[in-house]
Amino acid sequence: MNGLTNPINPYIAGNPVTGTEMFFGRQDIFRFVQETLVGRYRDNAIVLFGGRRTGKTSILYQMGRHLDPRYVPVFVDLQGISLQGLGEMLWGIARQAARALRQQKGISLSIPSRDEFADDPEECFRDGFLNPALEALGDDHLLLMLDEAARLYEQVQAGRLELRVFDLLRSLIQHYPRLNFIFSIGSGLEEMRREYTVLFNVCQYRKISFLNRDAAEALITEPVKEHYRYAPGAVDRILETTHGHPYYIQLVCNRLFARWARQRGDEVTASDVEAVLGEAVEQGMASLQYTW
Repeated sequence: MNGLTNPINPYIAGNPVTGTEMFFGRQDIFRFVQETLVGRYRDNAIVLFGGRRTGKTSILYQMGRHLDPRYVPVFVDLQGISLQGLGEMLWGIARQAARALRQQKGISLSIPSRDEFADDPEECFRDGFLNPALEALGDDHLLLMLDEAARLYEQVQAGRLELRVFDLLRSLIQHYPRLNFIFSIGSGLEEMRREYTVLFNVCQYRKISFLNRDAAEALITEPVKEHYRYAPGAVDRILETTHGHPYYIQLVCNRLFARWARQRGDEVTASDVEAVLGEAVEQGMASLQYTW
């Protein structure tokens, strides 16, 4: 049962889950998104919101595997593109979307230059990217998933991004039936809803919280089933400590795996869980007591 001589620790403590092997649960979220995209609220954007490290970004990475194939998902990390003005933002989104269309659909688009976007951001985005993209997609939909969307609010408040960005997003949602949006938002949601009602009052909202028990147990046990099993009480102790928060489960299990790799054996006990909690706190669980 011990497996490889130097087994690789499967747990990802801190980074989004991009593959499928370490992603568990969230079927209710994918079902909500799918039903919203094709239902009576299909003309509204979707907002996925929740606390820090509850898995919002990981959910976006998995989205394409759970949607109707007519929807082409484009993940846009708003922390990874420049938001120094509307031209920079739209150019960054267009570039990422064009790359995704090439990879997923074999569609090659020639988008306007950065300087052209700076001169006329909205026209370049609509006529230089969006219209050609939708034409090339035929009956398919373009789904823009904007992660860390609170950055829009922060940049507007700081005077670096034009306020009309929210009017533009609302206009795009209204006038392009085959363009859909998902916004991922952590902190700042209430301020955004209060100050920019033109966009956020017509969104459909879904909170991203902790994993349910089945998904949490799967995350704890499935990745290591070829190496060791859990003694009675050990899984319950992890759940009791983490409350099903995916980041903290990954963190505790990461340390448990490292402990097992040093000692080896067929079973991990509740005592082993207790032994790694201090180390897990040092690596990032100091805020655990403030999560609930």
